[in-house]
Amino acid sequence: MTIIICLIDDDSMNLSSLQMLVEELGYSVCIFNSADAFFRYTAKENINACITDCFLGEANGIDVISYLSRAHPQIASVLMSATLTQEIRTEAYKCGATSVVSKPVPVEFLSKFLDDLR
Repeated sequence: MTIIICLIDDDSMNLSSLQMLVEELGYSVCIFNSADAFFRYTAKENINACITDCFLGEANGIDVISYLSRAHPQIASVLMSATLTQEIRTEAYKCGATSVVSKPVPVEFLSKFLDDLR
């Protein structure tokens, strides 16, 4: 079974490095630079997990997490932020996040999170 991970970040450098890391760990990756592009994709594709930045522009990572918990509760979701506060963490978990992590995402966290999907 192919495990598909969606990555959402408007920071292209972070998105590229995260994509390389996830692919090196042996997973298929779909990347998006906005929540809106991700919403259009999930309407027609099957995915296993989503890792999203918190601050994306119009729709943010909390919106992504809320959408996933309502429309696709089987999809694991991680909110990441370079400016992670307790308020953001609490809101993410309240909206259904599987995990919340600071950016840059630690390799150990990512490896364990992805291994748990198998």
